Amino acid sequence: MYAFWGYDRFPYTLGGVVEKIKDGGYVSIKGMDGMIFKPIIILNDAEGIEIRNKLISLENEYVIEKEELLKRFKERSFEIAPFLKK
Repeated sequence: MYAFWGYDRFPYTLGGVVEKIKDGGYVSIKGMDGMIFKPIIILNDAEGIEIRNKLISLENEYVIEKEELLKRFKERSFEIAPFLKK
């Protein structure tokens, strides 16, 4: 089983292989000893890993786009205020 739970950074979820389902619907995750999470969804391993891999690719794309956007806006700020260039 593979669980996803909410997270505060893009793509706003993390996931992992379920070690054990605990009381109240919480799960422990393999490799995250002592931590428990309230999953948004629990899927079979294959489906969960497929979604995880797609989200990792999307996150990598997001990081590249974010860096490019920052570069463009820095250049524009230097055009407006050349003294900002160091």
